[in-house]
Amino acid sequence: MRTVCSLGPVRGKTGKYGLCFLGVPYGKARRFQPAMPCDPWTGERDCTHFGPFAFETDEKENEWQTHGEDCLNLNIFTPSCEGSRPVLVNLHGGAFQNGAADRVEPFSGEFVYVDVNYRLGVWGFLQIGASSGNNGIGDQILALQWIQREIACFGGDPRRVTVMGLSAGAKSIGALLAAPAARVLFSQAILSSGGTQSIRSRKTAGHIAREFFRFAGCESDPSVLFTMKNEDLLRAQDATCDTMNEGRVVIHGSCGDAAGYGMRGGQLLIRDNVGYRAGIHMKAYKEQQPLIMVGGMAGSFLAEYQAGGTIIVLGLNNHEKPAPIGALCCAGMHGGRLFLRCNEKPTDFDDHIFVNKATEGDMQSIEAYLRDFCDTFDISYEEVLSKDFYVITPNTSNPYKALYTKNCV
Repeated sequence: MRTVCSLGPVRGKTGKYGLCFLGVPYGKARRFQPAMPCDPWTGERDCTHFGPFAFETDEKENEWQTHGEDCLNLNIFTPSCEGSRPVLVNLHGGAFQNGAADRVEPFSGEFVYVDVNYRLGVWGFLQIGASSGNNGIGDQILALQWIQREIACFGGDPRRVTVMGLSAGAKSIGALLAAPAARVLFSQAILSSGGTQSIRSRKTAGHIAREFFRFAGCESDPSVLFTMKNEDLLRAQDATCDTMNEGRVVIHGSCGDAAGYGMRGGQLLIRDNVGYRAGIHMKAYKEQQPLIMVGGMAGSFLAEYQAGGTIIVLGLNNHEKPAPIGALCCAGMHGGRLFLRCNEKPTDFDDHIFVNKATEGDMQSIEAYLRDFCDTFDISYEEVLSKDFYVITPNTSNPYKALYTKNCV
């Protein structure tokens, strides 16, 4: 099966719902630099196999496929190259470190489906030199620009483009909705499990970059990263993430739930105004360590992965009162506990929640973690204990009902 776009002729193959054009290039990746449009090709381009995927932290997820730095390609599934159908563009998830455009077939033959590969990890999001740290989002914009120019050759209508994303894909779309360059590139958006809450401040991006430089052994001369082997970049990236997994991280600026993505040590100090789902993916429960927070808004899904674990909220920012605590110890935290440090006993929970003042035994169970947290972030342990702690536990057949309290400090 064959079509001709402005870059040259393309050969695809027949699939379950029509025609498949795989690994179609939309740009050229330059390390730590914004992507460039791809060059025209001579002769017929074979697009019957997937193109390279982006480097991933866990390549076992797609170990059957080639990974490469020049991974800017997309897959197009269309009922026919004739006509003008709606276009659905998928931006894959994977915490901005994993995942790929690896769908074998779309779920419908009623529209043109486009699956996009974009740069991940440090290749797509490291702030270095003049790089903004947003090259992965730039890749997505370049892909959408390509779709506007070329999708008609594959039977799609560039005036009817919907972008869809799950998790990191949804957060990407949140960024695209705010990006002037992307405003005319799609007309509808579907966001699943993500929004704008992963946006970082430049200060935080700089802090993460310095940590990466340290593990890459190039603090004095980060320019060596431009020629460093990809496996060494990935190794430094893993080491940087492992440091965050120790759970001793200070997040500045307005970011969101991925601020502590993958952390397992259970300590997160949030500065400034941080998204309400900060810490959603903390894995403290795996090591039976509580998740401890001070500052920021403790969001309704904070306990989503804290099954049977303990969450300790020491305080909320002054400008966030009344603060939505949400179903902290309910959303997946069956058998868990939520400790709130309060001025007085919270009274505005619904009756499906138990609220009790922490006993001496309760406090002893978290004392070592509190002391370690205070030492880590230079907080007075005595001041932490100057107010009462209350233990919130679920008593419900409807655990996902949102809760609110005004008494946290």
